[in-house]
Amino acid sequence: MSSGVEMLHTAAAKLSLVDGVALSQALVRSLPRVAKYLALFTVALNWRSLPFAWHVRVFAPIIAIRLRWFALRLTLLFHSKKDRKKAERQWLENLSPIGASPFDGLVTHKTWAALDDCDYNFHLSNSCYAKNLDTARLKAALAHFPGFLRAGGWIPLGAETRLDLIYPIPLYWFLDPP
Repeated sequence: MSSGVEMLHTAAAKLSLVDGVALSQALVRSLPRVAKYLALFTVALNWRSLPFAWHVRVFAPIIAIRLRWFALRLTLLFHSKKDRKKAERQWLENLSPIGASPFDGLVTHKTWAALDDCDYNFHLSNSCYAKNLDTARLKAALAHFPGFLRAGGWIPLGAETRLDLIYPIPLYWFLDPP
């Protein structure tokens, strides 16, 4: 039985697993790498609280419409001026809900309760309801009044708002409207 233990110690010594100094040196060398990945993981988990992340989320629909407009202009680059104007006018008319009732339209905003949005009970913090409402409000304004911003109109995002908090939203709960 002692010969089996001796063989095991010999194999472990050859693999330098018994040497505590080598193991601690390897651990010390890998700690900065682990700390760096842990820090990146923490930032990725809380990306919505980074500076200007709110601005990116709120103004993403405007950026998306601008990119679609730019793509349309690129596709019409080699068309005649008459065809370009006609296609641009048609695109803008399709974007506007002329004659549609604003009460019949449904604009959804899908999001989720992230770790940085939750309070100590792991429910969505009351301040985050308004933060998510800003994004939903701008999406609805663009869906119902797309020419308003183009004509130089302003939409007050921080307007007076009343929120009825009906039930708590737990951590990582997807806020998907019915």
